[in-house]
Formats: sequence, C-alpha cells, structure tokens
Amino acid sequence: MRAIIIPLMLLIAMPFARAFAQHHNELYLSAGVVTPDEISGWEGRGGIMTGYISSPTLTTHALFLTYRRTFSKRFSLGITAGIDNETGELSYGNPKETGQVEGTSGYYNVYTYTIAIEGSVTYFKRRYLKLYGCAGIGITSYDDIYTIYPNPPSWVPVPPKSPYDYHEQHFNAQITGFGIRMGRTIAGFFEVGYGYKGLISTGISARF
Repeated sequence: MRAIIIPLMLLIAMPFARAFAQHHNELYLSAGVVTPDEISGWEGRGGIMTGYISSPTLTTHALFLTYRRTFSKRFSLGITAGIDNETGELSYGNPKETGQVEGTSGYYNVYTYTIAIEGSVTYFKRRYLKLYGCAGIGITSYDDIYTIYPNPPSWVPVPPKSPYDYHEQHFNAQITGFGIRMGRTIAGFFEVGYGYKGLISTGISARF
C-alpha cells in the first residue's frame, strides 16, 4: 500500500512544486482608501441612527491580504480577505443649518470584513516591472455597534438598546483598471480602481 501512496502523493505535489519553483505565486499586502462602505458610511444603517453625525477617531481603512497563482503568462487567479474598521463619536445636531455640532451622545464601532475571489490580467511585464488589472467579487459583512451615554436629550434618536448591534451582509466587488508592481521577489505596488479595496491601494508584494 505504501508503494502506491507515496508515488501518488509525489505525483499530486508535482504541479504545486513546479508552481513554486517557477515563481507562480504572489502575495499582496495592501492598504486602500475610499471604499463604497466608507463613502456610504455608517449613518442610518437599519434606519436607527439617521440624524447623527459621524466623527471618526480611528480608522484602519481597507487592509487586505491577497494570494494569487499565475496559470499563464497573462492570467492569475486567487483569493483576498480584508478589514475596514472605524471607531468614532456619535454627535447630534445639524451642521448644514447651525454650522456646528450641538453635543455628543455616545460612540460607535464599525467592523467590516470582506472575502472575495479575484482574477488578474497582465498588460505588460519585464524583469522588474509589471502592469496589470484585476477584478473580484465576494461578500462583505459588517457589524455596527452603537453605545449611547446615559440621559441623552429627548429629541435625539436613540436605538432600542445600548449597546445596539446592527449586522448586515452584501455582495461586493472590485475593479482595478491599472496596477503597477515594481521589483522582483519583494516589490512595491500601486493600484487604481473602485470597490472593496478602495479607489487607491498600495503596499508590498512577495513572489515565491
């Protein structure tokens, strides 16, 4: 039995070993800004917090780890996962009318997670330079947690309980029309597109 299993395992492992030997695997660690979720914001999700004003105190922006395997000279396929979290104050007032925030009644935490499948097409490639584009589709899940301070003004909208947790999932996508990778084994990259990774995304990449 061993005489059959060992050769079979070696046969299965050969394509993976060949891929590693020919540098057919890439990792990308990126940070991006201006995602659809950042644009739409937390305000009014679930119809609970409409009328509040977001005052972010901490945001991670879109942090992603992406793995891609090259199947030909121009095409690669992989998976990506990332977070886009934000923490801030819950303020009330109408700055469009009064020009100022009238008070703070609590704080919020937004936890956004995305996982997606991505494909990439190489436009141009040389030893230390690659121009490419990519597209992906996946699922984004977020938890909005609102904590209200005791005794807010009576006219301020208040959720049914505090802390109030609102959870939702939706399909998400990324279209990157232009990407540039400069370097060989370890490289830097810069991407311009729209979707869960943001309008602008940059970071470091490793090829192995």
